[in-house]
Amino acid sequence: MHNIPVMMLLAIMMTACGVEYGEGTGDARLDSTASLPTQTGYALTVSGSSSSAACLFDLEPVDGWSYQTPQTATIGVAAVELLRSVDDTNPHLLVGSAPAHAADLVEGTTFAQVDTGSIPEGTYTHMRIKLDYVDFEVSATGHMGGFSLPGALDVDYVLSDHDSEARGAQSQGEYVAKFTAAGMEVPQAGVRPVEYPPSYPEATVATDGGEYWVTLAVPSGAIAISHERPDHVDVDVQFCIDSGFAWAENQAPGHTDGVFDLDYDPAATERPMSMAVRGFTMTVN
Repeated sequence: MHNIPVMMLLAIMMTACGVEYGEGTGDARLDSTASLPTQTGYALTVSGSSSSAACLFDLEPVDGWSYQTPQTATIGVAAVELLRSVDDTNPHLLVGSAPAHAADLVEGTTFAQVDTGSIPEGTYTHMRIKLDYVDFEVSATGHMGGFSLPGALDVDYVLSDHDSEARGAQSQGEYVAKFTAAGMEVPQAGVRPVEYPPSYPEATVATDGGEYWVTLAVPSGAIAISHERPDHVDVDVQFCIDSGFAWAENQAPGHTDGVFDLDYDPAATERPMSMAVRGFTMTVN
């Protein structure tokens, strides 16, 4: 066997395996161990709940509209990502779920928990969350044949295009609702273009391509992930639902301002204008 210098032999082997050297560094660009998850025993946990702290701007009432805070609110969390910058084109996917994880905002819930060893080391300045739907309940009054019945209206509003186990393909902006009163159930359905709150320093919303993504800036500047010196990271995403349901009043016979009125005549039924969620923020500990 020819006496090939060890360093030259290593270079030949690495070239044959498709490994390239970094320019001027002597380090390989491809590290076969870099993608292997590490178990640190420390978790990054993402929880969500409704909170007045997320209502970062004062509500400016619109003339002719009334408002109500939903009694229940569940949001469908389809994906959670970490970004190294706000325009990161290759974010790290923490969790993805189809169907979306149903997160109870009133009771509070955890919708992501991973070992920090599964996250590439580095600093992450933003978190991005894809939401598929919001399901909420508000008070309403139904009118038919001169009778008025107070009851509850359950609304399932589509934020992102997705497939529903119960109803099949769902398109952004569609909603189905069920009014319940005196033991009776009356279905409703319609379309309301997805609207979202204005951009904050802490959060922005994009609805392009039939997908609803919330991007939140890390309030402390960045989440640092280290496998050698790991630590627990607790993220609390807060949703503002205070006065989150709004409708345009219709001065039809029997209707009362401040009450969401449903009518046997569709033209008299009041039109929803805002669907439950009107703000976002988060804290990191």
